[in-house]
Amino acid sequence: MDLKKDQSTLPTKELTQYMGFLAITERLAETSASSATTSSNVIKDSYGRPIKVPPVDPKNSFDCDCMDMIPQFDGKSSNFLSFIKLFDAAVGTTTAIDEIKLICLKKKLDNMSRDLIAGIDHNYEYAYSILMQKYCDPWVVKQDFLKEIAELPNIKDPSQIDKMMSNLGIIRNRYNQICEDPDHQEFLEQELFYEICNKFPRVIADKSYNLSGKPERIHVFMEDAELMIFDWRKRQNYQRIIMRRN
Repeated sequence: MDLKKDQSTLPTKELTQYMGFLAITERLAETSASSATTSSNVIKDSYGRPIKVPPVDPKNSFDCDCMDMIPQFDGKSSNFLSFIKLFDAAVGTTTAIDEIKLICLKKKLDNMSRDLIAGIDHNYEYAYSILMQKYCDPWVVKQDFLKEIAELPNIKDPSQIDKMMSNLGIIRNRYNQICEDPDHQEFLEQELFYEICNKFPRVIADKSYNLSGKPERIHVFMEDAELMIFDWRKRQNYQRIIMRRN
């Protein structure tokens, strides 16, 4: 029997049961369609892993005044990770509803990044994943880092303090962004180490020669680079003072 066609002939009790059954069926159909849509919208990184938003902290309530603490994202991938970490802390992990989070996120993006998620007005997780794939995918971060390093000058002379300080600032900023991410450990310990060695005098790499082939060498190298460059800076400043006195 076609229930929809003959529902007008059903007794009141059966009609009530039918309407309840129909409502449940429609709800299940909607849920299934929604799940299919969500599944098709899942964004994955270059390793095939789904990108997810950080979990909400029930104790972290949203305070709109915290928006002032988040800098405007300038569209540079090298600055996205620090930007999104601040956004997550101030907005993303709060108890604010997704629509509010999405409004706040769009407000802090540059025009190009905002265009990436244009038309997404309710699905915060999907918009977030698109941005993370664009700017924080491990492969993208690696290629962007290598490109940035390649543009830095190679330095052999320890007296080139200003250039070394500039190199150190750029490399240290990117290094600190990825040094604790397990996805980048092999890159840090092998490929990156040999790329950044040429950006500083050889004596810095020689200091950690005893750690050759060990994963911790890149971390020791970064510490040595900072200490030695600042020490050279002090010596240079001291020599200038002595020369002025003479």
